[in-house]
Amino acid sequence: MNVKEDIRLDLNNLDTEWADLPDQFHKYSEEGDLLDSEIKIKKLQLEILEANLDLKIRANPKTFQIDKLTETIVKSTIRADLKWQEESLEILELEKQRKLMASACRALEMKRDALKNIQSLYLSEFYVAPSDPEKKQERELRVEEMAKRNVRTEMKKFYRRKQKTENQEIENEK
Repeated sequence: MNVKEDIRLDLNNLDTEWADLPDQFHKYSEEGDLLDSEIKIKKLQLEILEANLDLKIRANPKTFQIDKLTETIVKSTIRADLKWQEESLEILELEKQRKLMASACRALEMKRDALKNIQSLYLSEFYVAPSDPEKKQERELRVEEMAKRNVRTEMKKFYRRKQKTENQEIENEK
């Protein structure tokens, strides 16, 4: 995933920008949800590790070189465990990635708002058509070409989706 490319707005291809936006948003929000689930699993594993270490420490404090058993010493011994530290660092890294996915979703929302504003400017004819007849005809040809390209793009996407669905049905039958 390349967030910087996905959030960049291509003014020359507004039709494809609009068409791709839902897929991009879904991709990043789905990735964020998956990371969220993974974080919950890792936190549960960390709690289990803490409980097991706590039991081992309390059962045999001499193994951990503890003379006097207190809550603070038990917690400190657990946090000094290398496996506990690795699990904690993994959780922190996953949370960082989840925050990046959330930032990407916010950036895509900003992109959507920018597309809405540009669209309303075009619809209000903010970008005024040229008064010169030759330039006016040239502009009309470009607009017509963009409309044709949009239809082609939508048709390609339709057939890609159809092919994906068929492939998934074939895989599901297996």
